[in-house]
Amino acid sequence: MTIKKVLNVFSGYLKRDTAVEVVETTRGHVVMIWDSRMKDWSDVYHCPTAEELMNTLLFCKEVFDEYCFTHGERDLMDDERVQITQMRQEMQRLCETGE
Repeated sequence: MTIKKVLNVFSGYLKRDTAVEVVETTRGHVVMIWDSRMKDWSDVYHCPTAEELMNTLLFCKEVFDEYCFTHGERDLMDDERVQITQMRQEMQRLCETGE
């Protein structure tokens, strides 16, 4: 697994979720979360390895997918939870395999 591969796998998600940015720094990649209400970065995660970047983006995408289902107005339904788990597993598989 490489950082380039992880970024490629998550590229579609990163285009849709405008609150999340991946930035390359001299000390490695960071994932930054923008809080539009506060007009500031709410979280910054240092991801020096491809695995850490993948895990951080899996978490961010899961939060994003939950919001897409519920719009922050209700709890997830059981079938939605299953779909999110399946999407997460597929993203992880794509990062970890040669496909």
